[in-house]
Amino acid sequence: MKSEKTDKYCLYTLDSRSSFDDFSFLQKTDLKENVIIDCGSVDISENHIQLFKSAYERFLVAHKSLVVIVPNKIDVDRYEDVFVAVPSISEAIDYIYMDELERNF
Repeated sequence: MKSEKTDKYCLYTLDSRSSFDDFSFLQKTDLKENVIIDCGSVDISENHIQLFKSAYERFLVAHKSLVVIVPNKIDVDRYEDVFVAVPSISEAIDYIYMDELERNF
């Protein structure tokens, strides 16, 4: 897994070597940054869905954003009721900026 940090978010990009344990940071209770997870090159398992769902709820409470990139539009529609899913990095970044603006009002 590769990571990139900016002033507004941290981007984690999964690859074929990424393991489910790589997501242990999502279990932390003290969430201080917005997170984008790029799942564009891996299949999302049922375990990932449950992890993203529980993490998404913690991020909401912490007033932070968790956005998952899934490049297939069908998958975006499938996951949108469980957590925030978008088809591209640019849409994930836009979502975080809009979410930050809404929280500041």
